Amino acid sequence: IHRPDGTEADHALTFKMDQLGGADHLAYGYCVTPAGEGLNREIVPSEAMIIRRIFNEYANGKSPGAIAASLNAEGIPSPSGRKWNDSTIRGNAKKRDGMLRNEAYVGGITYGRNRFSRDPDTGNRISRPAAEEHQIVYGDAPELAIIEDDV
Repeated sequence: IHRPDGTEADHALTFKMDQLGGADHLAYGYCVTPAGEGLNREIVPSEAMIIRRIFNEYANGKSPGAIAASLNAEGIPSPSGRKWNDSTIRGNAKKRDGMLRNEAYVGGITYGRNRFSRDPDTGNRISRPAAEEHQIVYGDAPELAIIEDDV
């Protein structure tokens, strides 16, 4: 149950950080590890190679659409297991999503950037940017950086 003011979601995020050591759903390139000291995640080397490739190709002038097309041509599955598309890579500036905008790849950890709800008519999941006061910023985790900050 989610209240419109987000208080219950905030409590859940705080609980995950304080008691469980992190989140249960992570960005492409990371997997959940048993909770212990610190964050409950580690880098998945095979996915990290794809992430580095995407960032390097983009830094060298290749468009997100062209990157997605080449990954699809090589049969590399996307984070969802389906075909890549440019929005998976580029993301949405307002929602601060997409691989190229993901701060986790340079070692920055934030929980609750977006709020999710269901459309009552279609049942589709709707994502909206969360207000900054509803986000939990963990801080820097350089040991989890996949991309050099200068890329």
